[in-house]
Amino acid sequence: MNQENLIFGALAYDDKANPSPSLGLSKIKTGRVFEIYIKNAIVSLISAKRNNPESGVGLVVNIELEDKWKRMLEDNGILVWVCPFDKFKMPDWLVYSLSYYKLCAFDYVLNNTDFKRFCFIDCDTISFKNYADLWVECDDAFMIVPNDEPYYAKVRKEINELYTQLYNKDERTLTHYASGFIIGERKSLLEIIRICQDVYNRLMVLPKIVAEGGDEIVWSIALADYKGIIKSPKTYCLLSFATATSYWIDKQDYTDENVVMWHLPADKRYSMIWAYNYFVKKGNLPPVEKMAKASRIRNVKTKYSILALQAILEDKTVIMRNIKKIFCKRR
Repeated sequence: MNQENLIFGALAYDDKANPSPSLGLSKIKTGRVFEIYIKNAIVSLISAKRNNPESGVGLVVNIELEDKWKRMLEDNGILVWVCPFDKFKMPDWLVYSLSYYKLCAFDYVLNNTDFKRFCFIDCDTISFKNYADLWVECDDAFMIVPNDEPYYAKVRKEINELYTQLYNKDERTLTHYASGFIIGERKSLLEIIRICQDVYNRLMVLPKIVAEGGDEIVWSIALADYKGIIKSPKTYCLLSFATATSYWIDKQDYTDENVVMWHLPADKRYSMIWAYNYFVKKGNLPPVEKMAKASRIRNVKTKYSILALQAILEDKTVIMRNIKKIFCKRR
């Protein structure tokens, strides 16, 4: 294994915390939420490892995994680290409170491993190519995806207001950075996590914490005063948000030779679970065209494929939920 580069994910379990709103599972037991996330993480990390056999690939988690999950990861070359959620902890009731564990995971791998470069990927991602170009890029710049949104978008406005409040400075037009795909070398990341810790410490002494942007609030405020170079890795990622009622993809061609990974936030319960079941049954992950069809990516000959329907029906609640959405829109 190349001890220079690490691709990793992070996963926190807390039965008192609110699940991610993107799952639409606010009334479902947290054990079910964790099962969805660990299956996503298995697809994400095994796909990264199979396309990057020379790199370390790992999962940072705050609990001891059940044997079946741990064995599946380790048998496929995935390192597993248990790190308590003892830093960057937010109140359980806060929206996306568990997302702050990403910061805790970064702090852990930086201080407990010898890797020189680090690439964090969200659980709802699947890799199809080698990350070689990313490692070259991150030697010159810290890489994180900026959200394309206007100044008065809800979370971006919140970031700017909090920055002014925390640092007693004039209001600025700060960038809202996403945290699903982050790449950096050790020196720059150590500096950025140090600034993130300062942002967090200041947040925690506010009379009331109402941040709704999750850990992206901390990254965005920290990077406002970071003196290093920042680049976007969007060239290397396809972002898709395809549901029964909306459709958005940021690349014209899913076979783009520069894309190493897809980020599928709306598919945590659908094509990502379908890909997990495909892996369990066949021992291999689905090829790119099958995954495109299952994820409802349109430019794959058929507009609506049998695989897409199969992936959607992996979740038995999908029909009733989408019928409700359709009727709500008509009203």
